[in-house]
Amino acid sequence: GDIHLGPVNALQAQQWLGGAPLLPVHWGTFSLAMHAWDEPAETLLAQAASRSQALLMPRLASVLVIVIGLMLTISLISASLGIEQGLSVALFPMVILTMTIERMSIVWDERGPATAVKEFAGSLGVAIAGYFAMTEEHLVYLMSVFPELLLVVLAGCLAFGAYTGYRLSEILRFKDLAGR
Repeated sequence: GDIHLGPVNALQAQQWLGGAPLLPVHWGTFSLAMHAWDEPAETLLAQAASRSQALLMPRLASVLVIVIGLMLTISLISASLGIEQGLSVALFPMVILTMTIERMSIVWDERGPATAVKEFAGSLGVAIAGYFAMTEEHLVYLMSVFPELLLVVLAGCLAFGAYTGYRLSEILRFKDLAGR
């Protein structure tokens, strides 16, 4: 466009500037566009992969840890001010559930029912493990008393994912091209 770069133009600018890894931001902020909120990100991922250009894409796990940290901070401030219920956490699971349903419907359309069911089962397994981790008495105590431990969890998510813009499964998928 005349004011903002779209995904393809952003990749061209990245190439002109020497090809350092690109960290795309600022999509899905407002629902004003004539396309789906995630279309720019999906287009950017596809175009970057076809051009072998490096991207740094934040993943949902990182966002989730930050949101949990913010909710914990608000809850601790509310408790210290004597406010009984500083933030209703009922909305939080609903947002996650909505995002999961939306993503699974896209996967169903794009990759078929078998892949959607497989990814749903994986997501459900992670959600169950997360629930048990978040309700485990010792972890609740540690995170409440030492909220900075969330930064360690965030670092673990980032290190585990090795966020270079590619999914871990793509490393296995393209290993023959890398000569390994």
